[in-house]
Amino acid sequence: MLIDKFQCPACRGTLRQVPDALACAVCGESYPLADGIADFPRGAAPEGPEIDQRAEDPVPAALLARIRAAAAARWPAALGSVLEFGCGTGSFSRELLASGLAREVAFTDPSLRLLRECQQHLVRQGLLEDMRTVAFAVHGAHEPSLRDISFDTCAGIGTLHHAASPRAVLVEAYRTLRPGGQAFFVEPCRRFHRAFAQAMADVLAVLLQRHPDGSYTYPLVNWIAWQRQVLLHQGDREFLAGLAGKHQFDGEVFCDWARGLGYVTAEALPLDPDPTGVDTARALCAMLGIPAPVTEEIARLMPGLGARYLGLLSHADSSRSLLLWLSKARGPGVRLHEANQAPSRSWPIPAEAGGPRPRWHMEVASQATEAGAVVAARGWCVSNVDAVWLRVTLGGAAARFPVWKPRPDVQAAVNTSGQYAAWNALCSGVDDMMQVPAVVGADGAYALEVTLELPGGAELPLPCPARLAPGETVALGN
Repeated sequence: MLIDKFQCPACRGTLRQVPDALACAVCGESYPLADGIADFPRGAAPEGPEIDQRAEDPVPAALLARIRAAAAARWPAALGSVLEFGCGTGSFSRELLASGLAREVAFTDPSLRLLRECQQHLVRQGLLEDMRTVAFAVHGAHEPSLRDISFDTCAGIGTLHHAASPRAVLVEAYRTLRPGGQAFFVEPCRRFHRAFAQAMADVLAVLLQRHPDGSYTYPLVNWIAWQRQVLLHQGDREFLAGLAGKHQFDGEVFCDWARGLGYVTAEALPLDPDPTGVDTARALCAMLGIPAPVTEEIARLMPGLGARYLGLLSHADSSRSLLLWLSKARGPGVRLHEANQAPSRSWPIPAEAGGPRPRWHMEVASQATEAGAVVAARGWCVSNVDAVWLRVTLGGAAARFPVWKPRPDVQAAVNTSGQYAAWNALCSGVDDMMQVPAVVGADGAYALEVTLELPGGAELPLPCPARLAPGETVALGN
C-alpha cells in the first residue's frame, strides 16, 4: 500500500504494517488500518459536511482534458507518483490511473466514509488489482503523516476552498514534493463569483417582477445568499468555520502567497472562461433543479444584465474556476521560507457616499440570564453598500449578527425602482440571537446601541432608544 510514502505523525519514524494497523518502528505508536485505509487521526477527524458538488464528478475525463488544456506546455510528460488532497470519492485521480498518466496515487481525505467509496469505485473499474500502486489515508493536512519529498505531483480538485487552512495544505504539498515537482489545484475565482452572484441577483429581481409567485426563485435566492456569506466574510476564519465552502481566491494574491511559502513558480490560469455568465447560469440552474423554461429565460437575461458586473473582469478573472499551478525548485537550494507580510490596511467607506441612505426595519429584544442576557435581532437592512454586520451593544457587551438571509419580500417592497443593488436587497435579512455578558444599569435596564458595519471599517449608527429593559422588545425602522 505504498507504505514508504507515510511516516509516524508522532515522531516521523518508519512505519511497518502489522495486522489491522501501521506501527512505528521507533516510538511504537500504532494507527488503525481498516480495509487498507490508514486512519492517522485515529477516529478524531470529523466527517465534515456533505459536499455534493465534488463527491463524484460525473465526467472526470472532461475535467482532466480541461485542466490539461489550461496547463498547456506546463503539463509534464508524466505525473509520476501523485498525492491527492481531499480526494472525496477519487473520481479525478481514478482517471489519472485509468489513463496511465499517474504511476501511483495516494488518495487522502478527512472522511473515512468517502475513502471507502473511493475504494469501491476503484474495484469496479479494475484499478485495485495491484495494491502497490495505491494508498488510502485519512488525513487533514495537520498530521505530518506523509514523508518529505515523496511525490512528483500534488493535486486537489475543489479542496482548498473547503479547508480550514488552505495555507496548511500548500505547506504540506511543498514538504512532500520532490525537487522539480508540481502541484495544481482547481478552485473558485472570487472576482468571478462576486460578479456572477450580483448579476444573478439582478436577473432574479426581473424574474420576481415577471413571475411574483414562482417557487423556483427560492433555490436561486438561497444560493445568492450563501454566496454573499462567503464573499463578504473572506478572511474571517471564525465566521467561515461553519460553512462547507469557506474560501474563494484572487489569482495574483494566491500566487504571491504561494511564492512566499517557497514555490518557485505560481500561476493562476482560467479554467472555465465564461465572460457572459451564461454557461455558469445554465450549470447553476441544472444543479438547483430550475425548470427548463425558467433556465432559458435566465440565459436570455444574463448577457445584458450581467455585463454591468462581468464586463469589468479581466480575461484571467472571467472564469468560475482557476487552475492554480505551482512548482518546486530543483537542486540543493530548495528550502521552505515565508515572505515578510506587510500589515493589511483598510480605508473606511463613508456611509453617505453615493446613492440612497440605508433603510431598515428591525426588532431587538433582550432576556436576562444568569450569565448576562440573550439579545435577539430580527428584520432587514438595505444599504447602498454591502451591509456586513448588525452590531447590537447591550449593557456594554456587543453581539454581531451577519446580514445575509434571503428576503425577496424586501426586494419586492422597497426596491422596485432598483435604487439599491438587488444583491443587497434580496439578501438583507437578520434573524438570530446570542448570549452576551450584558450588565444591567442602576435603573434596571441595559444601555443600548445599534450599529451597521460596512466594508472597510465604516460604521453607521442606527437610531434607537438609549435603554432597553430585560424582556423588552423595541422596533427600529425608517
